Amino acid sequence: MNSRRRYFLFLCGAIVLSQSLHAQTQNAKPFTIWIDGGGGYSRDISPGVPATASPGGDYTNGGFTGLIRIRGSRNHFITIGLETGWQHIASVSQQNAQASGFGTTNISATLSAIPVMGDISLQDYNIQAHASVGIYRLLSKATLFGNTISSSEWDMAFSLAAGYEIDLPGDYKIVPEFRWSRVNDQQKSFLSLMIRIELPEWEPF
Repeated sequence: MNSRRRYFLFLCGAIVLSQSLHAQTQNAKPFTIWIDGGGGYSRDISPGVPATASPGGDYTNGGFTGLIRIRGSRNHFITIGLETGWQHIASVSQQNAQASGFGTTNISATLSAIPVMGDISLQDYNIQAHASVGIYRLLSKATLFGNTISSSEWDMAFSLAAGYEIDLPGDYKIVPEFRWSRVNDQQKSFLSLMIRIELPEWEPF
């Protein structure tokens, strides 16, 4: 069974479970929407990723990550939603790098991503757990000899996260969250630590 089919079956199973629980609790509470967002630091922990740059260069294998998530349910225990954001994956720069047969040049390159994921969330008391599956739009940009080359591609991805909800005045909440993510075809894994702010619950109907 290929990875894309596994992700699809995982999502279908989660939706069936959610609808089953929804049917059991439909009369208990009105439909509620939650919106939250935040940011933090993400680091590439994939095997073979260098920890430092070559002599004379600067290299980072992590950076800022941001997230926006919207969820809805009649059941406060399990919710379904969508999330997106932006993640800096890596960057490298080097002055007067030697390019074989072409002399020297200043080199800079960055790799970032825009995730678009479906999210299944569980919450018991103040503890949250999230499982997400979807796609990453990987964006790369490189500059050498004064020319900039940009490219992008889509890749399947999934993530697992856990957080703890802390009440704030005005029905706002703050949630420290620890996340592990995996981008399939690129064979890349990330660990992230974020702080999210949840807006007050909205009950449209």
